[in-house]
Amino acid sequence: MRDACDHLELMTGNVQPCLKKFYSAVYHEKYNCTSDKYYLTEDLPKRRESYTLGRFCFFEVIEKECSAETVKILSSNFNYDNLINVLTTLPGGLQDNCNRLYHSFNKLQCESLEEAIAEKEKEIDWVDTTQTNDTDLVQFLQMFKDAEKCIAKSCSYNDIHRLIFKSKKDWFELYSTEFFMCKRKMMLDKPSAQKFPCLGDHNIVGSKKDETCERYSKLKDCTKKVMEDVCGKKAIEDYDKTADIIKKHFDCK
Repeated sequence: MRDACDHLELMTGNVQPCLKKFYSAVYHEKYNCTSDKYYLTEDLPKRRESYTLGRFCFFEVIEKECSAETVKILSSNFNYDNLINVLTTLPGGLQDNCNRLYHSFNKLQCESLEEAIAEKEKEIDWVDTTQTNDTDLVQFLQMFKDAEKCIAKSCSYNDIHRLIFKSKKDWFELYSTEFFMCKRKMMLDKPSAQKFPCLGDHNIVGSKKDETCERYSKLKDCTKKVMEDVCGKKAIEDYDKTADIIKKHFDCK
């Protein structure tokens, strides 16, 4: 209760949405002044120093990203000092059951990354992503790694959310593998049962769920043989793990 009373104004006036925008701007290096600051570091003394000495930079960012009402609230020395204390003081003891503002405000870092991932996913042309080192893909996967790390350290997320996020990350990471590049190659080459009798009447480049599930379960060994023959051994590194990720993604029974 005291936490809520002491920091009442930080819980109003769209302060949390504003902080999320600030975190996003810092992460994406949108403003030059943030480049030598450590607003997002896990080192709390260093984070405190950044917010204390980097106050001018903080306001330079939020004046462009947030509403005038929110900027006015945070411009108060009392509120800004409270904000610094919330962001840089790890709560502890019996009173800390993950409902303190420290946890809520730090969760915003993770949420800003999750939102950026969703936006980036819309921007990438997944049909034409043909290189494992594609710049947009590399940036996209790095955001996934950073978000997963953030979520793992936050008590504000449950295990189900973590598992779902990891499954999504595992799926998109396939786009940076030789396995995926081989799938693209096979879509052009269209391997047939004439050359690979084990395929039978299976369409190895088909995209339907039942085709995909059959490919990595009943025809798992056959698919592996075809991929190795078409693309070489690099394409089937970690094949079993990749097959499991695909089956999980498509909810194969």
